[in-house]
Amino acid sequence: MTHTLFDNLGANLEDGSQRLILSTNTLLFRVNKRKVIYIYLVNIVLFVLPTVAVLLGGLGYFIFKNLYIVPLFVLITASISVYTVFNSAFWIWVVIYTLASLLAGLFVKLFFSKRKISNT
Repeated sequence: MTHTLFDNLGANLEDGSQRLILSTNTLLFRVNKRKVIYIYLVNIVLFVLPTVAVLLGGLGYFIFKNLYIVPLFVLITASISVYTVFNSAFWIWVVIYTLASLLAGLFVKLFFSKRKISNT
C-alpha cells in the first residue's frame, strides 16, 4: 500500500474528497483517486471573491431593501477569513470587498429608484 501526500497531510471533507494546502498560494482538492484540482488563491482573491461581493451587494439590497446588511455580512465574513484562510495582508481586500458590496447595493438602489420615477 503506497501512501501519498494526501494520506499524510490531507484533510477529509464531508463529501469524501480531500483538501491540502501546498503553499500559501495553492490549494489542492482531491476529488477521487485519479483527479486532483489545483486552485490558485490569487484567482480566488482577484476574480471570484470580488464577483461574489458585488453580486451579494446587489441581491442583498434587492431582497432586504437595506443598503448596509450585506456589506456588513461581507465585512464580517472577510474579516473571519483573514484569520482562518488568509494572512494579515488580506485586510486591504476586506476593505475592497466591503466597498464593492456597498457600491453594488447603492447602484441597485439608484437604478430601481430611477425606474420608479420614470414609470410614474
